[in-house]
Amino acid sequence: MIKLTLKTSDGTEVFDKDDLLYIKAEGNYCRFYFKDNKNILISKCIGKFSSLEEYGFIRPNRSEIVNVNKIHRFTSGAIWIANQIFTVSRNIDIEELIYKNQIYPCEN
Repeated sequence: MIKLTLKTSDGTEVFDKDDLLYIKAEGNYCRFYFKDNKNILISKCIGKFSSLEEYGFIRPNRSEIVNVNKIHRFTSGAIWIANQIFTVSRNIDIEELIYKNQIYPCEN
């Protein structure tokens, strides 16, 4: 299991990668949303977290990063995670990104 750390104003949070559902930009801040309905506001812009792509996260648009393992439905224009809908930018091939992160179709 992969552990990640996140520096907050109260110290450093340590959590399992699979507990993080998604990240949303809020201006120059980011809010991290976890599966236990907890969320943490961080005073960094979303671009600082692009390294999460190495750990199974994708950036479907400029303001969000999502955990590929938490996707339960997708189309060419949207992703669903925990009853939240995330818009996919037109210039992104979402199927290629998702399949690259080892989620495979059951049929051809």
